Amino acid sequence: MTYVYGNPQIPEYLTQIFSITDGHVGNREEVIDLVGTKVKHSRSFALGIGNGVDRNLINGIAEKGAGTAAFVVEEELIEKKILEQLRIALRPALLHPIRVANKTQIIHRLDC
Repeated sequence: MTYVYGNPQIPEYLTQIFSITDGHVGNREEVIDLVGTKVKHSRSFALGIGNGVDRNLINGIAEKGAGTAAFVVEEELIEKKILEQLRIALRPALLHPIRVANKTQIIHRLDC
């Protein structure tokens, strides 16, 4: 992931990363933290395959990366899960959070 994040980003475009794994990593928290530090300019999706996948890793990547998590277990088709994540990735992403104070005020953009 360090390699992917180290590549130049295309200006004005959101980098979208898809992680697919069937196992565990020895540095789960480091990976999740890295994803979280890059969320201003990227979105990360994670797909776990099989019953032995590290669910905390998959959920952490998706949560910190403002993407989605999905899991494929026995007898499921991976294609459906991948296509669903791609469908979500094609939607416009909100790069800057917004806050609504109340119904009578205008929505204000918060800079990250």
